[in-house]
Amino acid sequence: SLETAFPGISFQDGANLFRLIRLQKTPEEIERIREAATLNEEALSAFHAELAVGKTEREIASHYYRTVAAGGGKWSWFHLGGGRRSASIFPPSDRPFQTGDGFFFDAGMRLEHYCGDVGCCGSFGEPTAERKTRWDAIQVGLAEAFETIKAGVKPSEIFRAAVAGAKKAGLPNYNGAFCGHTIGIEARELPYTLSEPIPLNDPFLPETSDIPFPAGAVLSVELPSGKFGEGGVHAEYTVLVTETGMAHLGAAKREHFVV
Repeated sequence: SLETAFPGISFQDGANLFRLIRLQKTPEEIERIREAATLNEEALSAFHAELAVGKTEREIASHYYRTVAAGGGKWSWFHLGGGRRSASIFPPSDRPFQTGDGFFFDAGMRLEHYCGDVGCCGSFGEPTAERKTRWDAIQVGLAEAFETIKAGVKPSEIFRAAVAGAKKAGLPNYNGAFCGHTIGIEARELPYTLSEPIPLNDPFLPETSDIPFPAGAVLSVELPSGKFGEGGVHAEYTVLVTETGMAHLGAAKREHFVV
């Protein structure tokens, strides 16, 4: 009927316009994300309490799943790896944890349709000097990223600050591809990652993914560092962009957890 009434009319998919609008969260959405982040932190504490030499990755993961479910949430992913598997993201296996292992986890879930995402790491026994160096360096990188966050900042600016901080603090060859992502009703929302700009081709969007963040955007800021064959470290935070800076919606501090 529209084509008949308006000869020559054409239609364009406007889905990305709504993705762009969703970048700025309402107060109710922010509270839902905060509640999801809080439940995810509780699930983190639950599986930390069960960590022990001889228990398998799968065995430990079950405590995360149950805590999320008991709080009314649904887990979406849970990466947990010990030893050299801590170099990157892997699903839990039947490998038992051993003395001297490092471990790495990244855990995502949903509560009332909104996502929570958390990540960190630890060691069974005191971490090695290299592991401590990696951990300290990514903390500096994250601190530098936090310093840049406020309304109007671009994803690339946050990413470059994080990488420069990690390099300056002991990882001169750090070459991570991103330092986090947006989060909401999807685990990653437009512009998806905190990284160098990616070209976009859509009539409703800017030319690249380097879209300035408005106050009310919510980010998962993370900085993993792994070395294949050996292991790695990780820390991830959920933060709200404000006019003058940022505010944590989950834990404001992460520790390298020693079992």
